[in-house]
Amino acid sequence: MVATATATADSTAIVVKIYSGTTATGTVLQTLNATASGGTWSVTPTTALTANATYTAQASQADGAGNVGTATNTFVVDTVTPVVTLTVFAPRRLSANEPPTRCSNKAIRLPRHYRGRHDPRRIAHGRGMH
Repeated sequence: MVATATATADSTAIVVKIYSGTTATGTVLQTLNATASGGTWSVTPTTALTANATYTAQASQADGAGNVGTATNTFVVDTVTPVVTLTVFAPRRLSANEPPTRCSNKAIRLPRHYRGRHDPRRIAHGRGMH
């Protein structure tokens, strides 16, 4: 987490409370202390949080006048590997009147109107024109 206040009158003491669920209410699971330095700080939970569960962290910091500001953030400890699914479509055959749209290591079947004297296969194979 990053402290948002950097005024010199603000306390450097940050208190972070971690709650189970999507709100900062109920029983506090952990209370963590941090010291802000240069406007930033961080905390590490003292006990492991349950995987794939939702938590809310609430950070508190006082200013020089004793006013306390808080910020909350809800997060999930996600340990599930994402599943990737690829769908492969079966190749389709070209109709007799459909020009080829891709190349492969297989022979290209040209539609009838390409065949004959100016057959590009003959040029591609070095046989020349007749």
